[in-house]
This record gives sequence, structure tokens and C-alpha cells, in this order.
Amino acid sequence: MKSLYYLFLLYLVFSCSKPQNFPIEFHGQIKSIEETTHLSIEENKIPVKKSIIRKKTYSFGSTGLIENIYTFDRNGKKTAHSFVKAYHKDGQVSNLQTLNEKNELIQDQKNVFDKNNYIVNEIHEGKENKQIDYVNENGRRTSGVLKNSRNIEFRHFYYTYNENGHPTQIDHHLPSGKKTSVENYEYEYDDQKNWTSKSIYIGGTLKEIIERKITYH
Repeated sequence: MKSLYYLFLLYLVFSCSKPQNFPIEFHGQIKSIEETTHLSIEENKIPVKKSIIRKKTYSFGSTGLIENIYTFDRNGKKTAHSFVKAYHKDGQVSNLQTLNEKNELIQDQKNVFDKNNYIVNEIHEGKENKQIDYVNENGRRTSGVLKNSRNIEFRHFYYTYNENGHPTQIDHHLPSGKKTSVENYEYEYDDQKNWTSKSIYIGGTLKEIIERKITYH
């Protein structure tokens, strides 16, 4: 079993206009992750964290694979529980389900892989039905097309990465080709090359800072 495993995050999973489900690589034997998202601004070009938007905890099994993601609101109330139903090769997630605070199934994500073990389709069923088709080159996702439940395209997006394999920019376009928005990401890393802080900019304006406390075995 490789020490590098993949988690397909559900950050803003219910947003039909901004799909954020890109593969994130974890290094080392991780036991758990505590994640806090802050509403943030820049003051005199210095990032400033304001109020907490949400918190998440990630739990990993004894094999090092992600098993559960718990989401909480700013007051600590659990709002969602995502759990892995099935894995593909090398620990990639093939089926991820999400329950709300009443333990009702609200999202069922199935990932479809090609012969090279890259995700080419994400199928989301539940509160919102949608599908995302991806193009992969040299082991990295380069672009995607978001479709609604009627298989109609309404968003195209393109990825740029840093040397650690994490997206630094996502360009959003309409099917006509018109660019509608740009998202940029800045990271800080620990000694294992796992990111511990991610700043999110939309249209050049800082919107959120996500911080992670990672516990290793």
C-alpha cells in the first residue's frame, strides 16, 4: 500500500456554480485532521481572519485511508457527516455519501475512473443532481465541465497547479467561452508537504482562510 492517498473533498459540495472537488494528496501516516474555515479580508495587504464559518474533522483508518468527514457550524453544531462507502485503487475514493444533522442522505457522490485510474466523471445525486466530466493530462486534472441533472453544460473550468500538485488557480467559463470568475489559492505546508493553511481569493479578493491541524501516527 502506498503512503500517498487521495481524498476527494466536499468543500462547497452543494454549490452548483463552483465545483471544488479536486484530488488532494496526503503524505505520511495521518491519524486525524481538524480544519477551521475563517471569513477573511485583507487590511493593508495583510490577511486578517474574521469570524469562523465552519469546522471539519477528518478521521483516517488504520490503513491510512480517509474514512469520515464531520462538518460543524461556527457554534460547533454538527451539520453533516460524509463517509466513504467504497474505494478504488491506491485508496482513491469511489463512493462518498453525506448525511445531514438528521442522518438523512443528502448527497451520494460516485466517481468513475478511466483505465489509467484517473477520475473522468463525478456523479452527484441527492439534494442537487449534477455531473462533472474531467480531462486529465500527465496525472493531473486540467479541465472540467459541470452539467445539471438534464445533462446540460453550464460551467467550464480550468486548473493551474503548484509544484506540490495543489491547484493555485481555477478559471470559470460559460459554455460560450466567456470567463466569469477566477479563484486563486495560496498554501502553507508542514514538513510532510501537507498543507496546513489555504487562502482563497475570488477575483483577486481574499474571501477565506482554511487552517488545518494534522495529527500523525
